[in-house]
Amino acid sequence: MLQAFQKNMVRQTLLVVAAAVLVWLRPLIDPPALTDTDTAGILWALAAWPLADLPRLAVVIALLLTVGEALWLNLLLVRRGLTPQTSLLPTLLFLLMTGATSATLSPMLFVNAILIAYTDQLMLRGTLLTIGVDRVCAATALIGLATLFYTPAWLLLVPYLLVAVSYRLYSWRDWTAMLLGLAAPYVPLLAVLYLAPGGGIGPWWSYAWHSLTDIHPSLGDTTPLHTVANLVLVAVALGSIVTSVSAAGEKPVVWQKNATVVMLLALGAAVMVPFGPLFPIDTQALAIPFAFTGTLLFTPRRPYSPIPNRAARNRRWLLNALFIVTIAAALC
Repeated sequence: MLQAFQKNMVRQTLLVVAAAVLVWLRPLIDPPALTDTDTAGILWALAAWPLADLPRLAVVIALLLTVGEALWLNLLLVRRGLTPQTSLLPTLLFLLMTGATSATLSPMLFVNAILIAYTDQLMLRGTLLTIGVDRVCAATALIGLATLFYTPAWLLLVPYLLVAVSYRLYSWRDWTAMLLGLAAPYVPLLAVLYLAPGGGIGPWWSYAWHSLTDIHPSLGDTTPLHTVANLVLVAVALGSIVTSVSAAGEKPVVWQKNATVVMLLALGAAVMVPFGPLFPIDTQALAIPFAFTGTLLFTPRRPYSPIPNRAARNRRWLLNALFIVTIAAALC
């Protein structure tokens, strides 16, 4: 099955469309209601409020947003040379990981779109092993924008700071650009809230501070089947990250640094876990790194041989079995 994701674009497209239909058909028929969350930002509230009584429209918008993000991420990974040019596997894995937890609009869907742009800003585009202050400002401005959809997205500063260490962004210009970028989305927001009748800065600040400080870890509602499926997806995602890190030493330095930018988003997902249900884990937060590392896991390092040896044949069988199990877990 994995051999289809090497060169045959028609077959790959059909498989991606089939997966999207399987993931989204059930919520389109019986659309779930949008759920309120104490950690949602003000922009999420503005986006979700008109759709509160239109759950099917929310599912359609979520589907279009997910497909657009999946294709955008696939193009970005190909453009930076991180994944094969003829593979739609990142698109498929992103669709599966995003729809496995919640097949309707959620704050994390908007955050993922912002994080793809953030990843693009931090990736190296030449032989220079660092980035300019303009891209530092743009990347942190995108983090600030993400916090307006999902308040705990402030914790994405953790992976950013690790990237900054890797790129040696220590100068006062880099720190100033970072702070200005983080503040940029809040300037128009505070202006609008200040000019709003009755003033809205106080209530907004109180709500945002409560979202970041009032942490009550809890367990979500789940079934035994969904529990097993969630554990499988998380285990495969973490396993793919570990194997990708171990194999990165064989790649050029620029490839390693660009790959690190993507994989560190898994750390951002991990530090945000306490702000939502501890279980089942929100797989949407792992969709971007898994689309990359999962592609590396399921793509053979060597081309398929018509007469493989026993070790290669066994590895191919195991990867195909794991791939099928991953798809089944996402569709449960």
